[in-house]
Amino acid sequence: MVPSSSGQGKRPRTTPLSPAIADGTDHLSSLPVEMLEEILRRLLLDDAVRTSALAKHWRYRWAECPGLKLVFVAEDPPAAVDAVLAGYTCNVSHAQLEVAPESNGKVDCWIRALAAKGIRYLVLCFIPAFSLILPTVPASLFSCRELTSLLLKSCVFPALPSSSDGFPNLLALQLDDVNFGENGEMTAEALIAMSPLLRSLGIMFPSIDADDEGNYSEWTIRAPNLKILRICAWEDYGWQLDDLPLIEEACIHLESSELPRISYQG
Repeated sequence: MVPSSSGQGKRPRTTPLSPAIADGTDHLSSLPVEMLEEILRRLLLDDAVRTSALAKHWRYRWAECPGLKLVFVAEDPPAAVDAVLAGYTCNVSHAQLEVAPESNGKVDCWIRALAAKGIRYLVLCFIPAFSLILPTVPASLFSCRELTSLLLKSCVFPALPSSSDGFPNLLALQLDDVNFGENGEMTAEALIAMSPLLRSLGIMFPSIDADDEGNYSEWTIRAPNLKILRICAWEDYGWQLDDLPLIEEACIHLESSELPRISYQG
């Protein structure tokens, strides 16, 4: 199953793989390499990995197939995720991780493995624990410098390391039910500003800590290449919009009965 920002689900049931043909001859291997790789890319990840049982020549074919989508669901054992990330020899263009609470401690090493493989499209969806305490995304996320698309769900965004220059290649950023922690508005402002190519920004029901009087510090969304902006929140968290010369679509929805305090400059 592909994790999404809207919920959870079970992986579709798959049928057991059978030998290539009854007499044991591997006729599939005679197909062009490009066709074999396309077959693998069309399979669910677990089925692609299980093709290693078809025949000797298929043992490592999945691991050497470029363009596989690495999609993991919460039910996947952490050891299985470790094995796939260690065994896959190509760069990873697309990875989706649905993380169960008991696997939160593994996320740092998974992100580091993906960063080393040049991850470009990353979905990181945490399944809330019964305690409702959101896990913090490891700061190793900022080592994923090749990211062009990032979706985070149900987590605490990490503080920006002083040495980080953000995501220089990021085109799309989606933050769903993300907590920015103390001084989080400044983290949000810096993150967006350090993504100079950003074209699409979605912030769904964030949480930012107020001061002792219940007020939020003003912070500014500056994104000179932004075309699509969507914000849905319980209240106005103090954002302002500035330097959005290419904006084509903007939707800001507040659940609060009070009118938002939003200003646009420029």
